[in-house]
Amino acid sequence: MQGMTTKTHDWRSHSYVTAVSAAAGLAVSLAIVGSGGYVTRFLPATEIFIPAAIIGAALSGGLCAGVFGREGWAGNALSLIMAILMTWIGSELGAAIAAPFWRDVAMAGSSFGLGTTTLGLSASEPFVLVTWIMSMASIHIFAKRVKHRARQEARLVQTQ
Repeated sequence: MQGMTTKTHDWRSHSYVTAVSAAAGLAVSLAIVGSGGYVTRFLPATEIFIPAAIIGAALSGGLCAGVFGREGWAGNALSLIMAILMTWIGSELGAAIAAPFWRDVAMAGSSFGLGTTTLGLSASEPFVLVTWIMSMASIHIFAKRVKHRARQEARLVQTQ
């Protein structure tokens, strides 16, 4: 019974982190579009780019959710590394999702690397960079709280 409760809490925290990652994808994609920087001329239409970014962020967040929310300096360092990796994975997935609707990419025949290019050019915009940092920090802090609450609930079940 106790193992089952812990599994439920792990699944719940994983789902929450995935949802917060999707929200972070929305925030960063809106920052990219709103910045009007150099990169925006290479993006597909906003109605294609933003949903693709949200889906890419949710998928990569789901893949990387277990790493966020760990305690201590090592947990913070690991979350920073995973935030960078998760952002790259999400940008590649988002570019792959948008590729069929992105006329210039469809002509080129490949979406690989477009996410990285978009990511790199967007990072040169201060507003986008600050939005990304705040989004990734929010994911980590939120994951810490959810995991802490899950541990408290598991202890409560064990004492009963």
